[in-house]
Amino acid sequence: MREIIIAAIFILLSVSAQSENFSGIKSAIEEAVTSGDMKMSIGLIADKDGDLLNYAAGFRDEDSLVKMEHDSIIQIASMTKLVTTIAILQLVEKEKIVLDNQIDYYLPELANLKILKGFDQGSPVYVEPSRRPTVRELITHTSGFTYDFLDEGVYALVNMGLLETGLKQPPDGLFLKAPLIAEPNEKFQYGISIDWLGVLVERVSELDLITYFDKYIFEPLEMVDTFYEFPSEKMDRASAIWIRSDAPLPSFFQRLLLRVTAFFSGSDLIHLEQLQPKSAEQGSFKFYTGGGGLYSTTSDYSKILRMLLSNGVLNDQQILSEEMIDKMFNNHSGDHEIQLESWDMGFGAEANWGLGFMVHPAGTSFGRGQNSASWGGIFNSYYWIDRETGIAGIFATQLFPFFDERVIKHYNAFESEVYKAL
Repeated sequence: MREIIIAAIFILLSVSAQSENFSGIKSAIEEAVTSGDMKMSIGLIADKDGDLLNYAAGFRDEDSLVKMEHDSIIQIASMTKLVTTIAILQLVEKEKIVLDNQIDYYLPELANLKILKGFDQGSPVYVEPSRRPTVRELITHTSGFTYDFLDEGVYALVNMGLLETGLKQPPDGLFLKAPLIAEPNEKFQYGISIDWLGVLVERVSELDLITYFDKYIFEPLEMVDTFYEFPSEKMDRASAIWIRSDAPLPSFFQRLLLRVTAFFSGSDLIHLEQLQPKSAEQGSFKFYTGGGGLYSTTSDYSKILRMLLSNGVLNDQQILSEEMIDKMFNNHSGDHEIQLESWDMGFGAEANWGLGFMVHPAGTSFGRGQNSASWGGIFNSYYWIDRETGIAGIFATQLFPFFDERVIKHYNAFESEVYKAL
């Protein structure tokens, strides 16, 4: 009995100390909202055994009546890319895909890929690439593909009616008709590469993407709140999405509307109806994007991060081998500079690309250890995985545009407080 009492006292003291340690982290999450920089924020830290903290601040509705909760559902956008990459690597381990095979080996429709070289009197000029990109180059964004909103030439094709934009919701897959803008392995260029890998998963597995995810990733990891089509019965947990009044929208009239709306509302955070999550019947989408589109909760997504911290195993389920996990955290992009517009996702530190995410060989100045990994989504949701210290983190809001300066300030403060506490 004496031993039991001592153990109980030790547990109570540990919980009390942990709560005190986490006060700075909670304050960083709250400050993001009380400063007026964001309407809501949520932060999570986890180790391989479970979530250590999952804390939310602010409100998730337009009228600031419904509190943001730790189980609120957000759109994770490009955080989907890690899920698709894990699916590809599972198929590599099953010897159904070879990383250094050219993509047209599996998807013959890509045998006729061309590079957009420019325009001649308003007409696009294409040239033949020296070869087709490999699966590995698609994973590392060195394939030569980009997004239409990141390249003037490809965006011109959209304006000319020759290509659909990848921002269409729900997606129809027509944006995949985009050409290359560079030779394979010429440079790092963020874009539709992972969307093509989603097609590859479907082709090889003979399952649509969400069915594959459910069967081989979500169900084994007990992820019950991650999906493409938002179930109507869970809409009461959905978080709204806001847009900054000075967001760089392509149309002058769109930008003007934002500023006028901000003036009359007295806030630079605008709620636009077309951005908000909407319910959809399961299986109703004609196309599932491997590069984005998933909804999730921080606790659901943390199970993927915890699986990676646990050498591929969670809930006694082997998702990937330990050997493959090690490969994910290695440099697979060579000497290519990892650069996205003006967004410094490396936070001033050295960065390369592994299999599924950015890798920081020397860590970051905010606390992450060597060879930690990270990425995010367009509505300012971010994650990191630090195998050296055994910690993963998520900091998220629902705000456009991506890599918002004020959000990043609070994200860095959150990370700093995490490492102070742990």
